[in-house]
Amino acid sequence: MKKIISSSNPILKEVKSLYKKKERYNRGLFLIEGVKIVEECIHSNGNIAYILISDDLFNSTGGGELFELIKGKGYETIYLSTNLLKEVADTENPQGILAVVKINSTSIEQILKMENKFIIILDGLQDPGNLGTIIRTADAFKTSGVVMTEGCVDVYNPKVIRSTMGSIFHVPTFYTENKIEPIVERITLGKGFCNCDWE
Repeated sequence: MKKIISSSNPILKEVKSLYKKKERYNRGLFLIEGVKIVEECIHSNGNIAYILISDDLFNSTGGGELFELIKGKGYETIYLSTNLLKEVADTENPQGILAVVKINSTSIEQILKMENKFIIILDGLQDPGNLGTIIRTADAFKTSGVVMTEGCVDVYNPKVIRSTMGSIFHVPTFYTENKIEPIVERITLGKGFCNCDWE
């Protein structure tokens, strides 16, 4: 297992950069933190790039079992001190585990091709907790996906991810900086796309 002993380590610099939206999309990576969500990511076949752990993991409920699962799956795992992990964690009392996950991009076309056409469209939703709750609800009702238009908080914001409680790995999401009207038109009327640069 690799070890990191300095806060100037390039891996920790990358992790810290992922708290910025621009860097998340430039690198195609986002962060998850905590025993339950990392476990859910593994069980949902999330594309984990690497995992950071500290000794606090073994004092967290389910931490020992999760560590054995991680070892069995062969994920790249990096050990660091409690203080170093706290430096890069988003929570006040981290559980000793943080994972860097590759973004699994979903296109609007993929969502529209799904058999179940139950789609949630959000416009200008800025509260991370509310977005996370909606994604959890979408998961419970087996929706085709959640579409976010201009003004919405980034779905890979750490506070959103934490609020989804793992549902982010079950619900397809699509974000565009364009307005809501062409999305609604496409879904409800079956018309072609407008001349927009879809993101």
